[in-house]
Amino acid sequence: MSVLYDTGAKVQELIDITVRDVILKAPAVIVLNGKGNKIRRVPLMKNTVSLLERYIV
Repeated sequence: MSVLYDTGAKVQELIDITVRDVILKAPAVIVLNGKGNKIRRVPLMKNTVSLLERYIV
């Protein structure tokens, strides 16, 4: 839920996220592939980065 809120991603964009799309080093971003294969790099808040670090490791 934090990732959805933080990124404003659509459900399909969230489903398509892979581990390589998550960049947790500063500046932390998630790479989203949208409609028409458009790519967005969305910054993450510190709290979301902390949650993702615990989840991925």
